[in-house]
Order: sequence, then structure tokens, then C-alpha cells
Amino acid sequence: MIYLTQRDDEFRPLAEQIDLLVHENDYLYVLKNQLVAVSRWHHFHTLTNPDNEFDEVPLKVELRLGKEKPFEEITGKSFELNPKSNRLSINEEPLMYRNFEVKITNISDHELHVAVLVLNSDFSITTTPLNDQVIKLGPGESKFFNEHKNSVSKIIFDQYKEIYNWKSEWFHYKFIFNNYEDFTTSLADFRQEALKNPILPVFLKRRFRGAKSEGGSYEEKEDVVERWGTSISTIHLKNPGYNIVPDKVNRNWKNFSSDNRIAPFIGQLYYDSRFDGLVIRSQSKTNRLEEGRADRGLGEIKVNVGNFLDNARRRRIFERAKRKMPGKPVVIAEGDSWFLYPFLVKDTIDYVMEDFPVRSIAAAGDTLENYKNSNQLLTETADIRPEFVLISGGGNDIIGPEIVDILKKNAGKGLLPQEYLNEKYPERRKKLIELYSYFFEELRKHHSVKHIFVHGYDYVRADQPEEVIQKGWVNKYMIEYGIKNAGDRERLIRYLVDNFNSDLEELVSKYDHVSYLNMRGLVNENEWYDEIHPNDAGFGKVGSQFINAIKQF
Repeated sequence: MIYLTQRDDEFRPLAEQIDLLVHENDYLYVLKNQLVAVSRWHHFHTLTNPDNEFDEVPLKVELRLGKEKPFEEITGKSFELNPKSNRLSINEEPLMYRNFEVKITNISDHELHVAVLVLNSDFSITTTPLNDQVIKLGPGESKFFNEHKNSVSKIIFDQYKEIYNWKSEWFHYKFIFNNYEDFTTSLADFRQEALKNPILPVFLKRRFRGAKSEGGSYEEKEDVVERWGTSISTIHLKNPGYNIVPDKVNRNWKNFSSDNRIAPFIGQLYYDSRFDGLVIRSQSKTNRLEEGRADRGLGEIKVNVGNFLDNARRRRIFERAKRKMPGKPVVIAEGDSWFLYPFLVKDTIDYVMEDFPVRSIAAAGDTLENYKNSNQLLTETADIRPEFVLISGGGNDIIGPEIVDILKKNAGKGLLPQEYLNEKYPERRKKLIELYSYFFEELRKHHSVKHIFVHGYDYVRADQPEEVIQKGWVNKYMIEYGIKNAGDRERLIRYLVDNFNSDLEELVSKYDHVSYLNMRGLVNENEWYDEIHPNDAGFGKVGSQFINAIKQF
């Protein structure tokens, strides 16, 4: 997508995102229109008169939160409002809002002609507070905004701003005044329609435009030294749910997470993700306006938010790749961190994507058992009808943290590899092969699938520096279980990897629609990024194995 944001706030779109899957040919036209609107808005926001400005702002601007409340001066200032505890409900959509009154007073010794532009956060420019007119104010004379609407102004927190986690709704009052002429006829040239709002799921209809505070009337003036000037006041409506996933997102999670245009934004706006080498761990951002509410998260949804929402981004990558490579066969890839290493490293599927449109549903830290429980591979295979399926799985069970389940505690030194393993190991081997067999059988029922490719893993090194071991996922657990000698650990690792590869190769030999790729010895000693993952060069070799295998068909 192409979209506009504030500087250093890259996941909070200010206007409708330009979907390159929809606007592939006319995106420059759409983008130009957005930039023109932003440019006009910016022109009025920064408008001043450096040549013949008033010595002091001749207009006093005051705000009050009710007729019984005192006025507060906001001339040239920003003013923050808290929303009412109860929400405005329109068409059954509750929206945060606040009513207030604004009064302007001519504090100069001359008559003033005054107009106000409302520069809204959706880039619209309106003139309604003074009823779309320039008004004339005599010395000391005052005028309320929206006198044609009982003098009440309203700021509304639009639902798209709540969904996209805005810290506050805001708008500027831009005052333009002079002491010599009525410029009502120019107001129409100042106004501007809002840009389309950021994308929301189709079930959410936009009820309100947000902060539109409006009012007005005027005449002309006697001959004096002609001056004109500007002043600006800003109103903010704070979001008490800042950094908290909104209830409407929780209630309609399926709609948000299944929309691949929106889900990546939700993940980035509400969660801080950390990759520990196997799993993307997502933690709710802190709500700095209401401490203690940040843990509310996604309610009862039992998913890894980072992996789950990133899946939507990868779906878009796949859709675009299909358009760019229309003659290439479609590939689907289910796997673990050898297929999806989220940060810093170009992983296996990154390379395969350079040659084929790949629908990657891989997730760092995932397991074969999870692939089966989620059923995503079979569901998406039926949906996108790929010709080739790539599967990477089992590594976490044999050379990952789960190794502790199959190790004996303090077995001794210099033993045969199998003597370090407990009675659960044979069952683990059997279970992994049963899971692969399940997928081979089920995928055979999908007639679009020409072939399936699977792989074993390469040998993880045991002679690692202490720093690598402590940050790793294999050697440190072996050491904790008493296997302190690097040679003993290396023999055990080779034994486990060889057994897994042999079991997989034997199973594949029973199927004519499946191929096994042997990765042992492929990654050189200097081609590892960390203890169990290759670096760019190492993953490049793994990716080439799959690319070359697919090209044989």
C-alpha cells in the first residue's frame, strides 16, 4: 500500500490507503489528489502576513464546557478536552464526544472583519462556525460560534481514529481577520472536502466525520491603515483507550484479522513485537493516559498476535506476486522459522518468492501439531489451488527447546547418543512421521497440487561461543541436563538430525507426489546467523534447493 502518515508514525494512516492491488495502474493519480489536498490544507495552516500584520492579535478566543462553567482563553493555544464518560450513540455506533462553546471578542480599537477556517484532521477545511460567512465585530463586540445551532460546538472521536489508535482527535481554528474589507466571496475558495478515511471493514459504516465545530455573519469598514492577520487555536479530544484494542475490534475480531488491508496496521499500532529466534512474542503497548489498562489485549483470542496479524501482510505480498508473475505456478508454504525468520535475515521463502508467487503461512516457532490443529494449510490449499506445496516442520521437536522432553537428566559423559535419550524419543519420532503422513494423504485429495516438497534440517553446531549458547535453543538445554562436553552434544545432534532425515526420506519414498530435500552439510560454518538459523547466504542455499526442485516440474 501507499499511504500518508505523520513523520515517524508510519502505521497510523491519515487518509485512505492506496491499495496497489486495486489501483495498480492509477495509483499516481490517486496519490497526486491526496497530496494536493494536503498541500492546500498546509497552506492555510501556515498562512501569515509578514508585511502588514497587526502588532498584537486583535481577537480574543475563549472556550467553556457549559453555560455554568467559566471561560478559558485559548487564543493562539492548544486546549485538551476529555470525552464525556457516556458516549454519543448514532445508529447504534457509540462515539466519544464533547460539547463546548467558543466565543470570540474584538479587543482592538477598530472594527474587524473575521472569518474562521476549521482545519480538520481528515484534511477537510470548513467555515461553518460563523455560518459560512465573514462577520463584522465592532470594538469590544463578541460573537459565539454556531449561534445558528444554539451556540453549541461538538468534537467527535471518529471510529476510524479509535480503530487506528489515535492518541487524540484534533482540529485547528484558523482565524483570518482584517480592518478594511468583507471577503465573504473568497470563503468558498478556502473550503475543501475531506480525504477519504483509512480503510475499515465493510461492516463498519462511517457515521460521523469527526470534529466539525461551526457558526456566523458580517459587513464592511471605514478607511483606516489596512492590515490583515491570522491566529490559530487547536482543540484536542483525548482518547482514553489509547493503546488499548477497541471493544469493536475485539467483538469483530474475525472481520479485522481477515481483512489483509487492515490487520497489519492493528498489529503494529497496539503491540510491541520481539522475536526470540523461534517465536514472535507480542506485548500490549502501554496506555500512557490510563496506566494499568494496557493488559486488556485481545480478550479470549488464543493466538500469537505477531505471527497472526503478519499473515495478512504476507497474503497481500502473494496477491501482488501473482499479478507480477502471471505465468508462474502458485506455491503455498507452511513452516517454522526456517521458512519465516521475521527480522534481519533473508529466509528460505524470501528467496523462493523471487521466482514464484508464494502464499506463505509459515510462522516462527510453529510445529507440525499446530499445522494440523489450525487446518490452515488444507483450507488455503482449497482456496488458492496451488500447484506446489512446501512444508518445513519438526525442527522444534528435535533440535529446539522441546529437546528437554526427550533427554535423560545427568546421564553421564562419553555415552552413545541414544543413551542420552529417554523413553519418549521413539514416540516423538513416530508422531512426527504420522503428522507428515497425514498431510501427504490429505493434500493428495487436492487435484491442483502437482507436488509436495519437504526437507530435513542441517546439523546444528555444538562448539559455539558461550554467548551464542546462552542465547540459543539447543546446547544450553543439553548442558542443563548434564551434557557439558561439546563432542557429546555434537554426536547427539547429528544422531537426532540423521534420524529425522532418514525417517522423512523413508516416508517420502512411499509417495509419488512428494519429494524429500536433504539439507545436511549444506550450510557452511560461516553461514549461520545464530545457533539454529542460517544467515542470508545459508538460507540462500536452502531456498535454491526448493527453487531448483520446483523447476524440475
